[in-house]
Amino acid sequence: MSTNMALLTIKMAACWALLYPTIVLFQSPGQPGRLVIKSTPEQGAAITINGQAMKLPTNATFVMPPGKYSVTAKNPNGNVNCPSQDFPVSAGQQTTATCSGTHWE
Repeated sequence: MSTNMALLTIKMAACWALLYPTIVLFQSPGQPGRLVIKSTPEQGAAITINGQAMKLPTNATFVMPPGKYSVTAKNPNGNVNCPSQDFPVSAGQQTTATCSGTHWE
């Protein structure tokens, strides 16, 4: 019986050794990307990302986890007023969104 138990223990240890790196790989967070928000004809427009007001106005760069982000840009005088639009951010990449008055480029 002790030989069978020892063999079973070795087999279980081998399985965990093979599976553990895969489990860790899937649980590790992805590399962040950059979301650059610009505006023309004026800089300094208020930025909202996913409904949350950002502390930095345009032109600003945000380090974000990979995903899709809903962005708006608006300034009080109305020269910059871009409605909500989704922008994808990929790991290790930069996404630039430029509000040109009333639309995104």
